[in-house]
Amino acid sequence: MKKIIRYLFVSVVFLFFLTGCITSESDEVTIQNEDGEVLATTSDFTEAGLEYQEQTEQYVIKLTFKDENKLEEITESHLGETTKFFLNDELIASPRIDVGISGTEFLIAGTIDGKTAKRFVEVINNN
Repeated sequence: MKKIIRYLFVSVVFLFFLTGCITSESDEVTIQNEDGEVLATTSDFTEAGLEYQEQTEQYVIKLTFKDENKLEEITESHLGETTKFFLNDELIASPRIDVGISGTEFLIAGTIDGKTAKRFVEVINNN
């Protein structure tokens, strides 16, 4: 009887692990404009980093685009608009673009909870 219970327990744990792996592979990061048009996806980034700033008590996500012109194209063509950063269907941040940004790196900050911020970064880095 103990062997059967142990076998069932191990099987359930394995299924939970397997389910978690399958779900994480389908996670997607997107940046969308105000109309819901997708401006960038997970595959547009080379890496992401995460930092917690104690003074503001906020997580800051650093994103790096693969294409050195992508950030400038997005920010220049959407000046004065609000963009939306999603992890799957969950809205992570919605910053307003006030200036064009050149280069490949930028930061997003706000009231992002730690667990979601970490998952957001993992999805990009595991791409």
